[in-house]
Amino acid sequence: MFRSFRGRLTATYLLLIVIVLTLTGFIVSYEMKNFVMDSFRTKLVNEARLGAELASSIPADQEADDYLQKVAIAVAKNTGTRVTIVDTNGQVRADSEYTPESMTSHYHRPEIFQALQNRTGSDIRLSDTAGIPFLYTAVSFSHADVSGAIRLAEPLQHIDDLFTKLLYLFLAAIAITGLIAFLISFLLARYFSEPVQEVTRAVSDMAQGNLKRQVTTIYHDELGVLATAVNQMAQNLDQSMSGLAEVNNRLATLLANTINGILMVDKDGRVAYANPVAIGLVGTDTNYEGRNYVEFISTYQLIESVDKVKTHLEPVRQEIKLFNRGDKTIETNIVPITEAGDTNLYGILIVLNDISAIKRLEQVRKDFVANVSHELKTPVATISGFAETLLAENPDNHENVREFSQIIYNEAQRLTEIISQLLELSRLEADPNSDIQVIDIGQVINKAVKAVKHKFVREQLNINIIMPPDTVWVEADLDSIDQVMENLIDNAVKYTFAENKLVTVVVEQFADHVQVVVEDKGDGIPGQDIPRIFERFYRVDKARCRRSGGSGLGLAIVKHLVENMGGKVWAESVLGQGSRFYFTVPRATR
Repeated sequence: MFRSFRGRLTATYLLLIVIVLTLTGFIVSYEMKNFVMDSFRTKLVNEARLGAELASSIPADQEADDYLQKVAIAVAKNTGTRVTIVDTNGQVRADSEYTPESMTSHYHRPEIFQALQNRTGSDIRLSDTAGIPFLYTAVSFSHADVSGAIRLAEPLQHIDDLFTKLLYLFLAAIAITGLIAFLISFLLARYFSEPVQEVTRAVSDMAQGNLKRQVTTIYHDELGVLATAVNQMAQNLDQSMSGLAEVNNRLATLLANTINGILMVDKDGRVAYANPVAIGLVGTDTNYEGRNYVEFISTYQLIESVDKVKTHLEPVRQEIKLFNRGDKTIETNIVPITEAGDTNLYGILIVLNDISAIKRLEQVRKDFVANVSHELKTPVATISGFAETLLAENPDNHENVREFSQIIYNEAQRLTEIISQLLELSRLEADPNSDIQVIDIGQVINKAVKAVKHKFVREQLNINIIMPPDTVWVEADLDSIDQVMENLIDNAVKYTFAENKLVTVVVEQFADHVQVVVEDKGDGIPGQDIPRIFERFYRVDKARCRRSGGSGLGLAIVKHLVENMGGKVWAESVLGQGSRFYFTVPRATR
C-alpha cells in the first residue's frame, strides 16, 4: 500500500497527525496535571482560609483545644480532607484523623513554616503519620488565646484518580479526532493523488506502446500543465514512432528486396543482420541472430577477409568464387564501422554483389570476339591464299583456275552469310518490333519442311509433322516465324549424322499460347552446353559444326526472333538420343 503515491501521501498525513496529536497529548496532559494540581491547591487554600476564620472565632465559653478539634473535624467532614491545626510553636493542637498528643512538632514542615510567616504554605510529600503522599496547604489564623496555622491535606491518590479520568477523556477525544483526521487525510490523499495516478497510468500505457493514450482529466494547476505536456509528448512520440516505423519498414523492404547481399557483424563478431540475398550467397541457414560470423559464413575466403578488416580497420574489396553455390562469382565490399578519430570497432558492414552474370557476359564477349575473329579470319585467309595461288597459276590450266575460283566464291559466300547474319542480329536488337498478324502455323511448317527437303534433296529425310486436327492460329510475324521454323528444322537435319535422318515437328495448343517442338535423333548436346547454345558463335562441337557449314549464329537469331514475337525458346537434350528445341508464340482466336 505504502509503495504507491497515495499510500505514501496517506502515510505522511497519518504520521503528521500522530506527531501532532502525540505532542499535543504530552503538552495538554502536562498542563492538565498542573491545572488539576493548581485547582486542588487553590481549593484547599480557600477551604483552609474558611477553616482559619472558624479557628479565629473561638467562643469565650469553650476551651480552645476542644473548639479547634471541633473545627478540624467539621472542616474535614465538609471538604473531605485531613485537617491539622498547630500553634505558633508548631505544636499540633487539633487533627481530624489522629490525636494531637501522638504527633510531633510541625514547625519545620514547609507549609506550616510558610503559614506561620503569614504566607500561604503549600507542599507535596509523603506523610510521616499516614505513610502516603499528600498535597498540603496551610494558612495562618490569629486569636487572642491561640494563634497558629490550619493545614488541609488531600491525598495525591484523589488527585491522580481525577487526572486519570480527565486523561482518559482527553485520550478518547484525541483518538476520535485522530480517526476523523485520518479519514480526512485519506480523502485528501485520494483527491490529490488521483490526478497523479491518472497521469501515471497514462504514462505507463504509453511506455507499453499505446501512444494513442491521453490524460482525459485536465486540472487547472501544475498537474494540468503536466497532463497537457504528457499528452503533447505522446502525440509527438506517436508521430515520431510512426515516422520511424515507416522508415524502418522502407529500409527493411529495401534490404529484403535489394539485389545486393547485406551482412552486418557487430563488434563482438556476432551476425546482427543478413538479408535474404546474403543468406542465399554465403549463409549456412536463416537462423543467424547471435551466431558468430565464422559459424554463419560458409566461405573461408570471405571469413579471412573479415578477419583482415577486424585487424587492420581498413576496407577490403575483392572477388570471391563460390564453389559451393554453383561456381558463382561475387564482389565483396567489407567496410569497418568506426567513428571519426576513433579507433574502436563498432561493427563490420559486408556488401555482396553477385557478378556471375557480368562475368558470364564478359566471357561471352571474349568468346564472341574470338569467334568473330576466327570466323572472319578463316574465309578471308582462304580467299587471300587461293587468290594468291590463282595469280601464280598458269592461265592455260583451266581446271585449277576453275577450282580455285569456286573455292574463292564459296568462301566469299560464307563470309557474306556471316556478315548478313550479324547485321540481322544487330537489326533485331536495335528494332525488336515485328509485324504481328494472325497466321496459320501449319502452313508455315509445311513451307519450311519443303524448303529444307529441297535443300537436302540428296539426303534420306523423314520429317514427321504432328498437329491438332483443327487449324492452329497464332499471332506472329510471318517472315520471322518462317525463319525460325526453317532454321530449327535445318539444324535438326544438319546435326543428325545418321544416314536416315528422322525429324519430328510437334504442335501443341494451350490456353494462351502455342508450343512447337522440333525433335531430332542426333548425337545430342552435353548438359553444360545447353545454357549457351543460343549465344552467338557458340558451338558444341566445332569440328562437326565446321563440317556442317554452320556459322554459330542461327540459334542466336532464332532466340531474338521468338522473343520479339512475345514467346520464349529453350532446348532439352540427352547425349546419344537426340535433342528437342521448343519455342512458343501467342495463340490467336478466329
